[in-house]
Amino acid sequence: MIQKGLVSGAIEGVIMSPRNEPRERLASFLDRTRVTHPSVEILVDPQFYVGTVPQAHHSYLPKYPHYEPQLTLSSFKAPKIRQYVAATLAWQCELNVSAVISPTVAVDDLQGPWAQVAQRLARETVAQYSDNRPLLISIVVGESALRQSDHLDRWIDGLAELNVAGFYLVVDRDSEDYQQHFEATALASLLRTCYSLAGLRDYMVVVGYADMVTLLLHAVGVAATGAGWYSNLRQFYMTRFQKRRGGPAKPRYSSLPLLNSIFLTELEGIYRAAGLRNVLSGTPLDGRFNGNTEPSRVDRPKIEAALHHWHVLTEITRIPTGAGTTARLDAAQAAVQQAAALYRQLGSSSSFTPRTDASHLDSWSDGLERFRTQAGV
Repeated sequence: MIQKGLVSGAIEGVIMSPRNEPRERLASFLDRTRVTHPSVEILVDPQFYVGTVPQAHHSYLPKYPHYEPQLTLSSFKAPKIRQYVAATLAWQCELNVSAVISPTVAVDDLQGPWAQVAQRLARETVAQYSDNRPLLISIVVGESALRQSDHLDRWIDGLAELNVAGFYLVVDRDSEDYQQHFEATALASLLRTCYSLAGLRDYMVVVGYADMVTLLLHAVGVAATGAGWYSNLRQFYMTRFQKRRGGPAKPRYSSLPLLNSIFLTELEGIYRAAGLRNVLSGTPLDGRFNGNTEPSRVDRPKIEAALHHWHVLTEITRIPTGAGTTARLDAAQAAVQQAAALYRQLGSSSSFTPRTDASHLDSWSDGLERFRTQAGV
């Protein structure tokens, strides 16, 4: 799937997860990808943070030399931190990656003990690093922690003190329900963090599992954003590393005009109201939805749906254009307003669920306005 995404232009880089691949297979894949796509950015998230999850579903991670399961706060004495960092750097420096990512832990409180552990891991990584490739400090921060806006400036200043090329940032979302809603205060803090690091200080910032909010992230200057292929891999939840069962996901269609991934049953209502053309994304994989067949009857392989979603995300990154942050933010804000207007135009032609309606656009607009007021852009 990744090879098809690179060849088709649906994606422009790769962020791999060792939890999902055997060690030798991962290294071999990276080598082959570098040969076939020499200019592509290749990263590997060490996923060291999974070791702090109680009763985690580790999959292949225990086979990797840097991974430590059953970690608690008492596991992070100075000698152990040096050991964790050394193992993570040694393993990654053997891989065919474009940049090296540090080990970290998930932070649920910007002033809490896990935030202090994350800082110590970051500083030790900087102290030990000697490779000539860029070093990215990994950050896994809870959506709830981002709502602690009073502590945000101190947190950002602590990150900005690090002598590194940039950051790999992931937000641990509050809800596992796949949807585009992002609480406004947390979103404003995320945008402010990325803008402070990327826009003002010129760090390279890569945001993993960004999904469609990538629109706003690219407007504030991040270098790249990522998302997995299926809905449970497009956004990030620490709880997904715990064993659980779930049914198959309902088929969706990723609509660039709506800035949302809606259910095919909802696309059906739009089709019946003769509004299908208004919500199609215009990607090379839209041919099956040509208006001659009801969307719910379209037989679309999962791999094609995933590639289509990636195409849409790549197109979203191209919306915030212009000279300077203000122009990019204006373009992103206009896209949000256009999506909201299209939702209103559709009216009752399609019955959206709370996970697919226009409410995410309200939270995006609110978060964007708060950020722009705070940052003065």
